[in-house]
Amino acid sequence: MKENIFKKANDRFEKFKKWWKNYFIIDFFDSVNLLLFITGTYLLVWMLQNSIIKIPDFATAEILFLTFIAILQYTKETYWLKQVQQKQLDHERTPIIVISKGNKGEYASFKIKNIGKGPAINVELRISSINKNGGFSNLMDLADDSMRHSLNLFAGEEISTEQFRERLREYTGPGGSNNIEDYVFAIIATYESVTRDPFYSMSLFKVMPLPSDKREYILKTTKFADYKKGSLSKVKPLDWLK
Repeated sequence: MKENIFKKANDRFEKFKKWWKNYFIIDFFDSVNLLLFITGTYLLVWMLQNSIIKIPDFATAEILFLTFIAILQYTKETYWLKQVQQKQLDHERTPIIVISKGNKGEYASFKIKNIGKGPAINVELRISSINKNGGFSNLMDLADDSMRHSLNLFAGEEISTEQFRERLREYTGPGGSNNIEDYVFAIIATYESVTRDPFYSMSLFKVMPLPSDKREYILKTTKFADYKKGSLSKVKPLDWLK
């Protein structure tokens, strides 16, 4: 619980720093250091001019003050390096599942591959048509219950969709869940990293009718993201096509 609170606070602070830099151009910590330097130097000079301190004391105070500013700058640089290292570490263990069109000419053929650096744990595969409001409808599991949460994909690993092909035909073919002539549907993969962070990948396909009651799938777009900040049901895939 405490870790989540700290992470939320850190995320908000990072957003604030980005806003600050975009608005003021200069980095937030550099702004603070510059303000402290100007304020502190002005205060010391004012104290010297009003005989509150003497020249030897002024020199000592100025050295101590500049040392303090240097320590703050060093702390800022150390924090920045830590953030860079953390991002590199996250990159090394983040899975990225890509869902793409399979072999040409094969009906209901798709490829599912982990192109990320880390393993994808507890992968769940689903399919959904997209309603007029841009959200999901007729959400259905591609895998049966026995392997619904037991699929793991290591970095670079690819799986065949043979086991899901019948469900894909059933869902997208004539007489299935969708009877309109052409529509958009999504294949959705939800999964976790080794640190239990949740992610999703989603590919949108346009379905076009072909002779002999077959369908052609045209890949329109693919998205990858974490969904720590909200439910996947809030995603509006149709907006991606605008």
